[in-house]
Amino acid sequence: MKLTKTASLLSFLPLLPVFSIPVSTPLSTGFKPPIRLLGSSFGIPGPQTFDYVIVGGGTAGLALASRLSENSNWTVAVVEAGGFYETDNGNVSQVPLFASIGSDKSAANFNPLVDWGFITEPQVVGYPFRFSICPPGFRLCAPSERKGIIGLTSLLKLYVDFLLEQGANNASVHYARGKCLGGSSARNYMAYQRGTVESFNLWATLVGDKSYSWRSFLPYLQKSVHFTPPPAGKRAANATAAVDLKTIGPNKGPVSLTFSNYAMAISSYVQKGFAEIGILPTNGFTSGTLNGSSYVLETIEESTQIRESSETAFLGPALRRDNLIVFAHTLAKRVVFDSRKRATGVSVESGGRVYTLSARNEVVLSAGAFQSPQLLMVSGVGPKATLEKFNIPVVKNLPGVGQNMWDHVYFGPSYKVNVITGSALANPTFANNAVTDLLTKQSGILTNSGGDFFAWEKLPPTSRAALPSSDRKALASFPADWPETAMRDVVVGKRVYPAAPRGNETDAQLLEEVREGYNTVWHAACTCKMGKKKDKMAVVDGKARVFGVRALRVVDASSFALLPPGHPVSAIYALAEKIADDIKKDPVVV
Repeated sequence: MKLTKTASLLSFLPLLPVFSIPVSTPLSTGFKPPIRLLGSSFGIPGPQTFDYVIVGGGTAGLALASRLSENSNWTVAVVEAGGFYETDNGNVSQVPLFASIGSDKSAANFNPLVDWGFITEPQVVGYPFRFSICPPGFRLCAPSERKGIIGLTSLLKLYVDFLLEQGANNASVHYARGKCLGGSSARNYMAYQRGTVESFNLWATLVGDKSYSWRSFLPYLQKSVHFTPPPAGKRAANATAAVDLKTIGPNKGPVSLTFSNYAMAISSYVQKGFAEIGILPTNGFTSGTLNGSSYVLETIEESTQIRESSETAFLGPALRRDNLIVFAHTLAKRVVFDSRKRATGVSVESGGRVYTLSARNEVVLSAGAFQSPQLLMVSGVGPKATLEKFNIPVVKNLPGVGQNMWDHVYFGPSYKVNVITGSALANPTFANNAVTDLLTKQSGILTNSGGDFFAWEKLPPTSRAALPSSDRKALASFPADWPETAMRDVVVGKRVYPAAPRGNETDAQLLEEVREGYNTVWHAACTCKMGKKKDKMAVVDGKARVFGVRALRVVDASSFALLPPGHPVSAIYALAEKIADDIKKDPVVV
């Protein structure tokens, strides 16, 4: 489902290839080849049965659906609450530089057609940073999803695994989550890099499964992607982007990786600045090491220079298969279990109509780090005390459901510079020329997501905390000057923050700037964490099977054993690839 070079950015164009008819058969024979109408790919509300029912048409869900539907003997249903982001969010989702629109922390800045609109609880001074999500039906959910949904205000408590010792000034922020086919791969900033060798080796140790070690997991990291270099002469001469082609892999996967045809002018200066403080250029970030600086690969379709997502890469080609059906604009309400604790289907709602999609073999939750644990809990799988408190029949007591959340945060000051940045689009002439460059030359500033150059530095080991307010006294064990001493090893000083516009030169003022300016990077993970059976907080095993029940898996960032450093999209695709192989090798067939 890729646009041609001559296509304008009309929303419906990515859907047209499913109408294509082979033309290799001579017309004179009178043979009319079969076609698959677009509508045949989408389910009509009502009870139906499939071999596999996948809840969530996001990054992992569509990759998994595509791979499972490669077996023509299996029928696969995908349940997705949203629709196509190309029609519901238009060019805002497709044009790389527009990625930030609707993805910042402003509670009012999001499109409810493609974003769940989650808002974090206020981060109160003196408390651990706590993130709370309630199931659909309350204020954190889109109004259109409220009717008839189980709502438990305090059902799901997710604790971010870092501690702002004195809080974040009572702030609430928008936590962007994709509600569309493609999920958050349709909402992210398109950066692609891989975690470190050490992080995947630790994952394997935590799970007791060597298939997650770097050496064993690398083929799955490689399987989803292919790399195409930018055409010669498109990028500035001083913006050469390095890539380790050997570790990219066989180059046969559906997800397009490339470098934008336009490099941000500031990036070459940033590269020099990093080198001066000892962060030297490296050969990209796909080989299992993140030390150094480099231009970053992006999930952009090279020929059109627009976003590549799991929808365009995996779902598009798969829609031609008769055995894959998508239930768009359909909300999953709960997993249905039989008396043997076997998942037999999913109760869903389309346009107010509630019905069940039954699964002969397995149900797979790919609803993301917030809604996969939420679905488990409303279905009776989770902490027993919490479920009983809200009169939910307990199918399986799993204390780790909805706990253990990992995330990444960032803080970055902004300064005026004397080179062209995205702010130049405020000039109508510049903006019009940029649109022309994108549509006719597949070049210009609109082809860049805005953050095309990265650098990494190792930080001290993480300190994890998930403390309720009643344990506030435990914070007294932190030294009074903890924020200052913790920052001292990280902040480079005036070389990174020169002439701060508000005169922030003291440690106290800098800490206040962090509290005011921090944001999440929307990398929530590990809320249905993978682990060993003896780990009481583990929810799934190494094959993503939920402990204590049958025929149910969780395949998305929530089932990570840990959150690898950097951007998680590569690991999400790889996890889907691995579990698809696991299912194919050892299917649960009734």
